[in-house]
Amino acid sequence: MAAANYAAADKKLEKSVRFATDPVTNLFSAGMLSINGTTISSHASNVADVSYLQLRTQHTKAGADGPGSAGLLSFNQKMTHEERGDANLDFVGGGSDPTKVDATAAETVAGLPAVYKTTDERSDKHEILLRNASGSTIAAHANTKAIEISTPLGNIFPFCRTEYMLPNIQARMDLTISDSHRADMFFSEILQGEASSAALRANDAAATAFGVPHDGTQLAANVFVPGYVSPVAPANFAPLLEIEELYVDLMMAVPAQILPPPTSYQIPFQEVSVYTRSLSNGDNFTENFTSIPSSVGMVVLGLRSSAKTVGTNRELYSLGNRIRTATFSLGNLQLPQPGYQMQIENLQMGRLFADWLSVTGGSASNGVGGEGSSLTSFGNSPLIAIRCLQDPGSYASTATWRFTIDPANPIADADNAELVMWVVHQRVAEFFYQSGETFPNRVIVDDVLN
Repeated sequence: MAAANYAAADKKLEKSVRFATDPVTNLFSAGMLSINGTTISSHASNVADVSYLQLRTQHTKAGADGPGSAGLLSFNQKMTHEERGDANLDFVGGGSDPTKVDATAAETVAGLPAVYKTTDERSDKHEILLRNASGSTIAAHANTKAIEISTPLGNIFPFCRTEYMLPNIQARMDLTISDSHRADMFFSEILQGEASSAALRANDAAATAFGVPHDGTQLAANVFVPGYVSPVAPANFAPLLEIEELYVDLMMAVPAQILPPPTSYQIPFQEVSVYTRSLSNGDNFTENFTSIPSSVGMVVLGLRSSAKTVGTNRELYSLGNRIRTATFSLGNLQLPQPGYQMQIENLQMGRLFADWLSVTGGSASNGVGGEGSSLTSFGNSPLIAIRCLQDPGSYASTATWRFTIDPANPIADADNAELVMWVVHQRVAEFFYQSGETFPNRVIVDDVLN
């Protein structure tokens, strides 16, 4: 991928831009997977939300980059200035080269604001762009380097997370590139100014302008004056992309002995369906949803902005921290009991957080390392997760969320508030083979009922 510009000739990418979480999935808006002509999984929109929920329940945490393609599957929000040094500065000594006095080399003083070293690990989502598209070593857009990134197919189609061998099938994937992919694949915010990790030595032996305080009293000893790395403004526009190649990397297994095809075989899997709803102004909401799969096992609620700009962080469902109370109903089920009462902005959400850890496989002492495994990171992007299992023979297809918002900070037009509901449900794909056929002659997909 190569950065481009809108107006200025040969303008390179701003340093305040990073990749969004799972940028490859964010390239697409819709996707469908079919095997031998039968649809296995289909998402008409919101493909990225399918990925985000799965990543939130895994070991991809906010404070460090998780495993995956170039570390780009994490929710790490950290952006820091790029690493830059200067021949006139001694980082080991903590400041200017000991052989110099601060007034002997004007470029030392002038170059200090650009010098920066961080002791923390920078997010890979930012680092990879600094090295290839936006850093100081990139003089202009023409010097931008191509970047290879990828994502597991299971992030788009949960069926692909299966660990079963699929013999002799013909699979097809249809992916629709999103109209807003440039804004969805990147995020930009102000790169805050901060003190440099290098300093200049203010010399007590030299009566120079730099070595003498404003009151005219000469310094009694050498002191180090740290530089200030100026902030970088956020980008006004989403980057332009040049996609050189799209490909699928598959692993094929060849058995040591040729096995005859079975009469049939079944592959169970979990599917993720996404529902969205725009919210109007107010602080009290009742939202009804229909066509809920009968095999539902978990429902998750999040609130975020629907604005698709490079300055909108859609990987964090941050509007959810305004929720004060919440309940969910599905048929005769009313969950939780009693309903949630919380002040998330003050981290008063103990039961909600404990339920989330239960969903992700954590416990009171082990958050399994996933995003939201700490109270603080969960409060920045809260999700309400409800496990549910309907009674046999009394399946309901209509679900209702009732929740209230902080009356001091109600939903307004400027929020572009959008409710996102994920439904995780159980399905099974069954493949039938006629006698002697190499490929399955029939494939069916259905829900697994309790």
